[in-house]
Amino acid sequence: MVNNVLQLRFDAAARTTTRFVLNSTVGIGGLFDVAGPNGIAQQSGDFGQTLFVWGVSEGPYVVWPYLGPSTGRDAVGSVVDMAANPVGWLIGAQIALATTQVAVTAGTTSLDAVDRLGQLKTAEDASIDFYSFIRSSYYQMRRAELREAIGLPSIVESPATSDIDDGPADATQSVAAAR
Repeated sequence: MVNNVLQLRFDAAARTTTRFVLNSTVGIGGLFDVAGPNGIAQQSGDFGQTLFVWGVSEGPYVVWPYLGPSTGRDAVGSVVDMAANPVGWLIGAQIALATTQVAVTAGTTSLDAVDRLGQLKTAEDASIDFYSFIRSSYYQMRRAELREAIGLPSIVESPATSDIDDGPADATQSVAAAR
């Protein structure tokens, strides 16, 4: 929600707040997703997107151990997101230990990493060039999220999926629109 506000996406911030309130009350403390089936879609929003909206360039492509692919901008965003994890702050405030916040953040990040490692293993088994496959899929997914952050549709048209009967002018426009 905070990142949506920092990106000036007030509609997305309102939907995120509504999802939180609905799922924490009717969804029994967030155990059940009540908002999703009722038409309140989850909004993406992370500090890497916020940096993108603010005009920070993406930097080099990097692969973090256990966390997977990223860019320089999104790596910084991930560190900020991990440090600002509200679950860690809530539990840390209850116990009054600063190290608890770090431990909870590391724990939730590790659980996400285990899920990602399983997905990466599946991708490795299915691809001929694993590095190129991961890099391409990361960029495609991330660019769709970044387009959403600036209010564009999250689907990026690919020249590979354009109609074969399109003329050269149409194909050039399709490629230019995808960038």
